Order: sequence, then C-alpha cells, then structure tokens
Amino acid sequence: MIAGSPILGIGPGRYLIALAELEQREPGSVRVPQVPHRVPVLIAADGGIAAGALMFAVLAWLARRAMRAGAAAQTAYVLLIPFMLNEHFLYSTSQGAALLGVWMGIVACLGDEGP
Repeated sequence: MIAGSPILGIGPGRYLIALAELEQREPGSVRVPQVPHRVPVLIAADGGIAAGALMFAVLAWLARRAMRAGAAAQTAYVLLIPFMLNEHFLYSTSQGAALLGVWMGIVACLGDEGP
C-alpha cells in the first residue's frame, strides 16, 4: 500500500477499501484482507511516508520526555509501546484515539519538570 501511494497515502480509514480495490484489479493478490496492526505502518499507508515519519518523531519525542522524567513516565511510555506496535485500535477507532490522547497526555504530564 505504501509503495502504491508514498506521498499522500491512500487516505485515512481507507485501508480495507484500498485492499478490496487492489483485489478487483489483481485477483489473488490479497490473501487475507486485514488492517496492519502496527500503528506507524498504518499511518504511513493512510497518510503517506511523511505522516509515518511524523508518527515516529512524536513517539521519539515522547520517549525522550519520558526517559528524562523518571520511573512513572517511563513505565507509562513502556506500556504504550506494545499497543502502538501490535494493535491498530488506538488509531483506527474514535475510542482508541481518545485513549491514545489520554495516554500520551499522561506521559507528557509525568514528563513535566515541576517546581
């Protein structure tokens, strides 16, 4: 999918639709129509390579912030990573996006260097 539209991607939420279109154009090319579970890969397919790179940059910024903040922020960040790498729920559903925002907010708040 990424190779087919590397600059702008296929559009948010269109992954399964694009797979169906690919299957119509090239029968047998899609074995199991599934959304990739790795969120940065799914974002790169949906929004293009720049969107995928931005997602990696946000995760790197959050990691840096968490690592400087202490054990609580590090734990929250480390617990976020398996979800980002193994489950697209945090990106592909509205509840997941809200949960991701709360989770990232918690890591960011724990990363604040208070008075």
